Amino acid sequence: MTYGFTIQPNSTFNYDMLDEFAHGYDVTYTINSDDTVTFESYVFDDLDEVHDQLEDLIVDTASLLC
Repeated sequence: MTYGFTIQPNSTFNYDMLDEFAHGYDVTYTINSDDTVTFESYVFDDLDEVHDQLEDLIVDTASLLC
């Protein structure tokens, strides 16, 4: 099972750091056409940690289970 969530970043979010950030937590990400970012992983705890690290930069979050 794949877990994921999509965020609406705030104005201070640095999209240029996503590759390094995602690699550090072993998650994948997609920048969507509306500038939201979807993170996915097979490991729920990795995603939970990513969400915790981004909490101050998020305007809204939607969860996904694939």
